Amino acid sequence: MGLDASACARRGVPRKEVHGTSSWTDGNGVEQCEDLHHWVWEDEHHLAEWRKHPSLQGWMRDKWNEQGQPVLEHDKDSYEEGVFCIDLKLTEEDLLELRQAVTGGDLPETSGFLFGDDSSEHYKETDLQFIEDALGYLKQGYAIVYGSSW
Repeated sequence: MGLDASACARRGVPRKEVHGTSSWTDGNGVEQCEDLHHWVWEDEHHLAEWRKHPSLQGWMRDKWNEQGQPVLEHDKDSYEEGVFCIDLKLTEEDLLELRQAVTGGDLPETSGFLFGDDSSEHYKETDLQFIEDALGYLKQGYAIVYGSSW
């Protein structure tokens, strides 16, 4: 258990793919059922994976805030503690800023529950390779997306 993150290049129309169901009884004794699903794109390429890279997570969280993306009311407490697991679309400008932060050692010091220690040096080559690959996919018309979970 811990911070896991990944990035991919996507294009095309997403479709919902069901991979199971979840059942429970609500507070009134009524049985509820929900499809478990994830989104699948027509054309998607895995670009990078990170395990416990809190400084990259902090940079992505800051980028989300800079873009003025909303944080839902029920997520505010955990979000303020460093929790951020929302897909973030990155532009060419974002990737160039990220490259500068990685090469300059300027990723923000970030901590959170199960984030681990700073691993910026450990992941530096992975980060730079991701950025170069992502820039190439952007030129081919793909969207670049970063996401995380734990």
